[in-house]
Amino acid sequence: LLMRLVEKLLDCEANEIPKAARNLNELHVGKYVLVRTHSAVVHLGKLVERNGKELVLDESRRIWSWEGAFTLNEIATDGVGSGKLSVRAGGVLLTEAIEVLPLSPGAISNLYEIKSHE
Repeated sequence: LLMRLVEKLLDCEANEIPKAARNLNELHVGKYVLVRTHSAVVHLGKLVERNGKELVLDESRRIWSWEGAFTLNEIATDGVGSGKLSVRAGGVLLTEAIEVLPLSPGAISNLYEIKSHE
């Protein structure tokens, strides 16, 4: 059943999931993503590498809180109205990724323009 689901996902339209990502570890590599983790809250950044639940983000920011979006799906699509975000960090290793969502161009602009929380 799981293999059929994976095959179905890999056969989606190009704007949903690229067919080139035959290995789930390659999915979204090189793209900006939003990551919900088990204990390190929510991060965003450019996905450099992924191995199962472990992944490396470049240009990473941690999102401590936000307003103007209901779920991570809305954040990944539209960004936030305001929030508490950390400074950028490079080469962050996250070991317990639960959810990885690609960021839209608008969300990327929004989330990187928000001033770091002091």
